[in-house]
Amino acid sequence: FESILPNPEVLLHGDHTRKVYKATPSSNAGIMRFAVKKATCLGCKAPIPNGGLCPNCEKNRESLFLNRLGEANELESRF
Repeated sequence: FESILPNPEVLLHGDHTRKVYKATPSSNAGIMRFAVKKATCLGCKAPIPNGGLCPNCEKNRESLFLNRLGEANELESRF
């Protein structure tokens, strides 16, 4: 770079090499104050007050369990 720039040290030092810090929203400030984490149904992803399945997916409990178990077994075999 010496033939192009008279002082190649300029490439390694200066304002263009500084890092800009961007603060992420905390849990109690700004827009994150309105975000609330809620439990969702494992079958249809509908918000539910508690438990793992909504009343509509409760009848498919066995098939949903076997699907999740199959996915976990496949991931275990890959690992």
